[in-house]
Formats: sequence, C-alpha cells, structure tokens
Amino acid sequence: MARVFGVFALLAAAARASIHVRVDGDALVAETLREYASVDLDWWPDTGLEAGSWARASVLTANLSSPRLRAAARKLAPGLLRVGGSLDVEARYAFDESDRAWCEAPHAFRGSNVTLCLDRARYDAVHAFAADAGLGLVWGLNFPGAYASTGALGDSAAVPAWDGASALKLLNHSFTTGRALYAVEVAEELVPAPKSPSFAHLKGAYAAVRSFIDARAPKHQKPLILGPCVGMAAETDGDAACDPTCEPSPFFDAFLEDVLPLVDAVCMHSYNNDGPWPAPGFVSQTERQYAALARAVGGRAKVWCGECGPHNGGGLANVTDAVASMFWYADALGALAAAGAPEFGRQSLAGGDYGLLDAARDYSPNPDYHVARLWTETMGRGVLRAFSSSDDVHAYAHCSPGGGASLALVNPGAAVDVDVGLGGARDEWVLTGEFRDVALNGAALDVPEGDVPELPPRTATGPLALPARSVAFLRYPDAAVPACAS
Repeated sequence: MARVFGVFALLAAAARASIHVRVDGDALVAETLREYASVDLDWWPDTGLEAGSWARASVLTANLSSPRLRAAARKLAPGLLRVGGSLDVEARYAFDESDRAWCEAPHAFRGSNVTLCLDRARYDAVHAFAADAGLGLVWGLNFPGAYASTGALGDSAAVPAWDGASALKLLNHSFTTGRALYAVEVAEELVPAPKSPSFAHLKGAYAAVRSFIDARAPKHQKPLILGPCVGMAAETDGDAACDPTCEPSPFFDAFLEDVLPLVDAVCMHSYNNDGPWPAPGFVSQTERQYAALARAVGGRAKVWCGECGPHNGGGLANVTDAVASMFWYADALGALAAAGAPEFGRQSLAGGDYGLLDAARDYSPNPDYHVARLWTETMGRGVLRAFSSSDDVHAYAHCSPGGGASLALVNPGAAVDVDVGLGGARDEWVLTGEFRDVALNGAALDVPEGDVPELPPRTATGPLALPARSVAFLRYPDAAVPACAS
C-alpha cells in the first residue's frame, strides 16, 4: 500500500505546474532605507478599546527586560522602532513636578478613562531598549487636548493651539542627554479642515517643532520630521478602501501645499482590510492608497508607511496573528518597496491580534515575525524589477546586503516548480505552516525558552520546488547583477 501511495505522490509531483521568475538586473527601480522593515509600539492600555490583548505590549507596559523580547528585537536590526498610535496625542510626558497632578487624574478617550503618563525613567528605558536592539527610535509627539476637544477619532474640526511644553521637554531631554531620535511625528491622526483656525494650529505645531529642532538639536542628531501621519479615509477623501481608485483628501492636499516645507518626509497610515486571506491581490488596498498619495506628493518628498498593518481595530484573531498573515506581510513589504516606499512600519511589534510577537505567550513569535527577520537579512536597499510568469506567485527582487541578489516569493496557492533566472548556488529559506506553527525548509521551528529560533538556510541549485501556501526567501550571493555592483 505504501508503494502504491508513493507512485501516486510521484505522479502528483510530476504533474505540478512550472513557472519562470526573471529579474531585470540592469537598473534599480527604487531604493529603501536600510531600516526599511520597521516595527511599531503603541500606547493602548489593556482596557478593551482595541481587539486582542495589550497587556505587556504598549510603550508603558512592555517588559523591556524580557530576554525573549530583547532577543527578538535585536534580530530585526537594522530597523526603526516607532512609538506612536491613536493615543499618542493625549499622552503626557511627566518629566517634572508640574505634570504630576494631570497624571493622577482620569482622562476620557472613546468613552473610557485613559491616563497615559510616561516618566523620564521609562522614556530612558525605551531608548536603552532600542539602542540595545540596534533600532532607531521614531517618536510620535503629543498634542494635549486635541481629542478632548472633539471627542472622536478623526473628528478634528476644533484642534486647539498646540501646547508644546510637554513635547519640548521630551525633545530637550533627548538632545541634552545624547538620546538620539531618528524621527518625530507631529499630531498624528488630526485632520482639521483646510483654511480653518484649527488647520493653522496644526501648522503652528509643525513650525514650532521645526524651529526647536533646528535651534537645539545637535547637528549629528537632528531627527527627521514626519507628517501628516493620519491615514486611510483622512488621506483619501473618505474612501478608506481606495476602491477601485482614490484621490487625496482636501486635508492632504492642503497639507502638501502649506506644511510640506516643514517636514522631511510624508508619512501615511494604512491597514489592508481587503481580504479574503490568502488570495492574490490581498495587498491591493494599501497599494492603491500608497499610489494615490505618492502621485499627489509628486516627488517633492518620500512617502513612508509609518503605520501599516494587516487589519485595523487591533487585527483579527486567528488570522492576522497566524500563518495566513505571512502572505499579506511579505507581499506588502515587496509591493511598497517596489512602489518607492523607503520605510514600512509594521503595526505592531506586540499587542492586539496583529503583533509580530505574542505578549500573552511571553513574546513568542507569531508567523509574521519570521518574515520580518528574513526580509531584513536577505533583502537589501536596492530594489530590482522582478517578473513572475504566474499571477498566483508574486515575486520581488532586491540587491542582497552582502552582494548578489535576493528574491522573496509569495505563494498562497498550490505547489509549483520555479525556475529563477539567476545563476549559481543559492541560500533558501522556505516558510510553511498551519495556524501558528511554522516550518522552515520542511522542519518545524522550535521556540527556545527565553529566545527566538535560529533561521539557518539550506543551499540549493536548479529549480525550486515551492510548496503550497509558502513564502520563500532566496539569496544568490554570486549572481552577476550590474545594478547591484555600483
């Protein structure tokens, strides 16, 4: 019986489809930051405001001394750790006695009492954590009273004048103690009407931050300023899905006209709610949004995806924290790099139902975490054009960090043989799995106590037998790629 089964297995393998992947190595189509695949820490308290658990997952509650969390973060370098989210405008930096009374009182957000106070010791601990991991720090500055004046996320018709005392204390402490910030965001998710007093208040906040950084930051530690960092319907004139296409909102156009000279890069937020998973085209919503905003910016600045995730509202349990989300994440990383995005900030490092790490399980890695690691290890800054003969297998190519070229292949469908037009031996990492259990090159990944798994490649030549429902990273260290040689 086993022999008969073996014959059928051989026949099935012989009948498997074959496809070709070709890489144009003559010119780069884009170039990312070396910190392209980055991660976000949010402010959500564990109060049920967002899906999933945020216990031990926010900037205030994460166990920054956890050996596994520290080990996991180190494996993501070089990258950025962005501290921000919907609540960051209402956070207070309690750096001196004048903030204590505010921090001891309840404050309403979305119908719940939420008081978010970050003291000097915790801020320094976040810096130390990022420095230990080799991650640059991006900080979303607060805008006190902005949500209290409106009572709802995205309803920003009455933005007050910026009270920058708390934020400037944080920046001054950073500059005087040598705690470098890679970038700052200003007033995330505030969308006042163009030409209104509220819009003038928002512009005034950017102008104040620009002036303070230019005057006080050491020349070798000047953080970038990012904006408007709103997202979805606020960026795309009410059409959060960009379905089938979209245009920038009047707010976004006004920001580009009036505020762009004050910022160093434009940042967008996007959650890909297209579904169903997995299916070809499952990254289309984020792609459409990025394309619309990049057209509007028109080369005047780079467009970052400062907060990007697989589904908003905290994610979807058993989907965005499971193997199904690997396909979205690898596809999104590849598609936005090819479109020109220099940075991709994944929401979130931990927390909700979409974290790369599961804080409830001692920061055990979810399947997406391995995609982030392998992308950083194999896919360098130079983006090449890749062509797949199958619409069902998406292919992305980059120069390798150590020379040659690398490919990411996203295959949410059936097994297929892939002939890659790059010569020589390759290192390959093929991820497969079910639910949250991941295998690398056919062997189950065991998660060591207090650590994250090693991800060793195997060496191969010839066509790749790409399994069904798999994500593969291929590195060709000896490939002759003219665009990568310069």
